[in-house]
Amino acid sequence: MKFSENNYLIKKFSNNIILIFLFVILIILVFYRDVVIDEGIYLYIGKLVAKGKLPYIDFLHPQGQMYALILGLMSRIFTQDLYINRIVVAICSFIGILLLGRVARNIGNTKTETIYYLFNLTSVYVLAHYVVVTTYAIAFLFLSLSIYFAIYKYKPILSCTLIIIASLIRLSIISIVPLFIFYFISKSSDKKKLLLRVLIITILIYSVFFIPFILKSYDTFIYDIITAHTNFVNLPTRILIMLDTLIVNLKDYSILLTCTLILSILFIIKKRIGYKKEIIFLFLIFFILMIVHLLPISNRGTHYNVLNIPVLFIIIGYFYNELFQIRKIGLYGLIFILILNFVEQAVLVKKSSLFQNENPVDKIKLAAMYVDEKTDKSDTILTFNTLLATQANRNIPIEFTNDCFSYKKGFDTAKCKIYHLVNDDIFLTYINDNKIKLLALGDFDLHQFGTDKKNILEAIRENGFIFTKQFENFGQWHDNLYVYTRK
Repeated sequence: MKFSENNYLIKKFSNNIILIFLFVILIILVFYRDVVIDEGIYLYIGKLVAKGKLPYIDFLHPQGQMYALILGLMSRIFTQDLYINRIVVAICSFIGILLLGRVARNIGNTKTETIYYLFNLTSVYVLAHYVVVTTYAIAFLFLSLSIYFAIYKYKPILSCTLIIIASLIRLSIISIVPLFIFYFISKSSDKKKLLLRVLIITILIYSVFFIPFILKSYDTFIYDIITAHTNFVNLPTRILIMLDTLIVNLKDYSILLTCTLILSILFIIKKRIGYKKEIIFLFLIFFILMIVHLLPISNRGTHYNVLNIPVLFIIIGYFYNELFQIRKIGLYGLIFILILNFVEQAVLVKKSSLFQNENPVDKIKLAAMYVDEKTDKSDTILTFNTLLATQANRNIPIEFTNDCFSYKKGFDTAKCKIYHLVNDDIFLTYINDNKIKLLALGDFDLHQFGTDKKNILEAIRENGFIFTKQFENFGQWHDNLYVYTRK
């Protein structure tokens, strides 16, 4: 065996070892990462879709239709168990990481792939978001597939279809669909023919998924996918909020962004050549998504960009390998950067409180067991806590599907009914319903009632509910959960 062949096998073996560590970390995170409110929301949406309910028409759904369909499929196959669904999304994330690894090798070489994997391995904050039942893992898988078939295999029609599917999972991805089309056209020898084909596919898929809902329920469709994510503020205020969010992202990802900037400048200076078309394509994917992720102002945060950060790892891996070839000084430099990245990501994990002293999932399952003891499987319980409802396998009124986000104090009853939301009057109507045998409210839920909290609690007592159990340090808010049962 030649030395070059032996060296290649050693590098492949090293990459496989890194991937094993990556997979082990993801599985550990499945069982110890803190819970997210969205997990309960999406698990319950999956349950509704599995029963034949439609997003936007029957219940509020803040993401694309494809994600609701996938959730429904997962619900039928894997039930609502949180651990099982977390394992499924962790596997999806791992496959996505693996696919982009192939892209990294295609653009550079095996060393580029190794650097890419090492940055994934040390990015614990990013990985921690790839094991929760939210849009990130599934959207990342389809984004990775679309990039894989755009660069590694170059199948433009398949890649275009996949990126459209990704955008129907997480709506922000719609912003890069035109970029994919432009990239395909730039590489095609028959530009007009390919443009016509991708436009037909794009228009056809979006028409199938959007037009029926627009025609059937325009107001709720627009509210769910646009209004629910934004607040109506004047332009100067919006710009200031976006700048503030940008600064937070620049701080939180300072090591990765600084590294990318320095390496890209050094590459031009040292190599005296332009960037590969694929590198420009990947950079634009990252940049466009990062800008789009500044737009939602009802829920701002660094976590939105965990979707596109792995794309940055390919760019860093390519530049670093081209500049330093992982020689002695380059190896030391790489280790130093990886340590800095790990520390920065660990600080983000700490700042975001992604881990708790007590296992949060086990605590939810304990409360679910109590609900199971006090109610029948056919009973409807009243709670904003969708994680409790799904783990206890109990139904809740459909207006409560979006957990604490379902409550809109300023909305009148007519508006709430249109958008499948809850106000005080609707909540009290369910309190008066004798079919409701159990009620569970957290401190955060009671806080949302504001000045009406006292009246709500009085109505609960007057309708025969008695306080029977309290669970401390519960759910994402780590507050108290109070359980009431009807006499």
